[in-house]
Amino acid sequence: MKSEKKEMCSLKCARYAPTVLRVGLGVLFLVPGVMKLLNPAMVTGMLSQIFDMDPTWWFVFALTWVLIAVEIIGGLMLISGFKTKFAVPPLVIVMLVAIFAVVVPSMAGNVAAGMGGLLFHVLALLGLVSIGLSGPGACSVRA
Repeated sequence: MKSEKKEMCSLKCARYAPTVLRVGLGVLFLVPGVMKLLNPAMVTGMLSQIFDMDPTWWFVFALTWVLIAVEIIGGLMLISGFKTKFAVPPLVIVMLVAIFAVVVPSMAGNVAAGMGGLLFHVLALLGLVSIGLSGPGACSVRA
């Protein structure tokens, strides 16, 4: 009887697991997105260096605002649980670009120094995949 109650509690609580992950990932994207919004020139400079482009080119300017919008809107969508299946793919693209265009090249000189950043980004990527596969979980805005 006691283990049956324990199992019932586990099943009830299991639906909240994606919620915790979803909200945490939402904050993980929202905060840097807002920081980028406060200093878009820094983002433009960073993107022009990463992609070796002139910072005054319209594409870099547009990419800056797309990145900011994806991080802020995607973060808010994850936090609220609203349409997470549409929020996850652009955020996965942001993470993949961050991994392959920023983190991996920075590890060229010293692999050990960049391993923490790589693991952080890979874990965030895996969290996004998990939310994409499991759905938003409990306490989400349903449309």
